[in-house]
Amino acid sequence: EGFNPRRARLRRYLYVAPHWGEDLDAMREAAELLAGAHDYASFIQRRGEGGSTVTTVYEIKVEVRRDLVYLFYTGRGFRNKMLRKLTWAILAAGRGVLRRRDIEELLVRPRPGAVPSAPAEGLVLLDIDYGVEFQVDKAALRSAYTYFLAKYRHTAAHVAALKAAGEALAGWDE
Repeated sequence: EGFNPRRARLRRYLYVAPHWGEDLDAMREAAELLAGAHDYASFIQRRGEGGSTVTTVYEIKVEVRRDLVYLFYTGRGFRNKMLRKLTWAILAAGRGVLRRRDIEELLVRPRPGAVPSAPAEGLVLLDIDYGVEFQVDKAALRSAYTYFLAKYRHTAAHVAALKAAGEALAGWDE
């Protein structure tokens, strides 16, 4: 009956990280393993709340563009630090730190706390689908985009994430 932001139909996130030579095929294989319906207890930081750790990640897409890795996540909802822990695991697979069987083991026999979190700076919420049409104020979006772009210009991952979010949301380039 009223609007509840937790009742999104779909959420899309982007994580941008520097590419340090990680193996793209290994990262894509890890992403494929991690997508789907699983018990993600190894990839969640519990904050005392109860509830199931089983959820569905609809899609994880991995791309490398120039010197950056782009990880696109699509799902209905994500638990505390879940995306940052999934990101760490995917990047670790690309570096040869985690193997296929390690990831399978973390999904089959969850070990809370076993997976570190990637830094928060590279994570951007791209879109939330509530089934309601929102009107975007392009001038306000451009202003916020310009402000944050200037504020975080010193970090390539910030800039790339904000630029990608701006392009994805508003359909314009810098």
